[in-house]
Amino acid sequence: MRLGEAETVGEISTMTTVQAKNPVLLLGGDATTLSLARTYGAMGIEVRAVMEAKASAGKSRYLTEHIVIPDGVDPQEYFATVTLSGGSSRVLGSVIIACGDDGVEFVAKNHADLTRQYLLEKNHPRLQLDLLNKEKTLSLAREAGLAIPSFHSVQSLKDIEQVAANLRFPIMLKPHLTFLLYRLRKQKYLLAANDDELYSSARDLLDNNIEFMLCEMIPGPDSQNCSYYTYRLGDGSEYLSLTKRLLRRRPMNQGAGTYQLTENLPDVAQAGKQFFDYIGYRGFGCIEYKRDIRDGSLRVMECNNRFTAVQEQLASAGANAAILAYADITNQPMQPIIGCRSKVAIWSPINDLNAFREVLRRDPKASWSDWWRSLEHRSTVFPFFAWRDPMPFVRALSQQVGRVLKRKLGLTAAQARDLGG
Repeated sequence: MRLGEAETVGEISTMTTVQAKNPVLLLGGDATTLSLARTYGAMGIEVRAVMEAKASAGKSRYLTEHIVIPDGVDPQEYFATVTLSGGSSRVLGSVIIACGDDGVEFVAKNHADLTRQYLLEKNHPRLQLDLLNKEKTLSLAREAGLAIPSFHSVQSLKDIEQVAANLRFPIMLKPHLTFLLYRLRKQKYLLAANDDELYSSARDLLDNNIEFMLCEMIPGPDSQNCSYYTYRLGDGSEYLSLTKRLLRRRPMNQGAGTYQLTENLPDVAQAGKQFFDYIGYRGFGCIEYKRDIRDGSLRVMECNNRFTAVQEQLASAGANAAILAYADITNQPMQPIIGCRSKVAIWSPINDLNAFREVLRRDPKASWSDWWRSLEHRSTVFPFFAWRDPMPFVRALSQQVGRVLKRKLGLTAAQARDLGG
């Protein structure tokens, strides 16, 4: 049976079809994992995912099996248990796709062993590790001739003392590996407004053996953030190109996006191509920028060398790289995706309302009519909700209700967890 998509909608033309040859094993993630599970499951491919018990994607009807990471166990250790410690017969021979940074690091570090029993994304393990490292990413972007925030390497407090006189607050303490701090604090970086906060946060990171850099905070609202997505083959040919912008996120300047919109941004695409051309990238990738309100330049923020939480938005815009990746990994014919829909939004309505409340608190000139006018999407998808697969949204909503009740009623973590499913 031949499966896939062949459609022409406006400027979009995708003709890649694939045969369901190998099962898929997804490592980590949640919204990202859910989108991939829906794509592959609808194509008749068996999909298993190794995730935390609370992951909403575990409720998807398109998921063959949710392999639960036990509480208190390091995800990478459990990835090894599932794949390398004898490897269960039901996962052997699977296409492995990393849906979180810890999965990317696990696959890159164990690439040689994994290739003996599995099919992997066709990227370069050493480069994958470099791109996970936020400081190395900025260094590569600078070498490629792109604008970046100023940053300072830190190995000890002495390194901070040497540059302290030249620092401009606020300043970010940005981990080399974001997921290490996120596990510890549910934050992507720490922000210091003065010397006391700087040294206190630095000691905290050093005490937890989290390597980090001091990084300039580029001024401007979240609406100055934009991204470029690509899928590339080994000869540098590009099979997908898409740009989008982020309007809001929560918390501001740090949290997950609450409203994002695909849009034709030629300068963002040009800068993205320049970066990926320079590093010789292979596979699916995304680079994020922030437009500096001081001079209009695009400053590189980071590179995501994996599928991201907006994959459902990309798929709806006609850029379903999941199909390209499966065809590529299983050595099936591929066709480039020519053009993508603009004004396709991925929206979290409740979180977006709360995000705009934060905008109102910070900007006295803002009003609710600004929020309404900002919703310029022609079509919309949601991180978890889909009529064809409603249970992940039910799980996500129940967990959100549980968190609110815990905060409002002073419930214990166990009580909130019971209420949240």
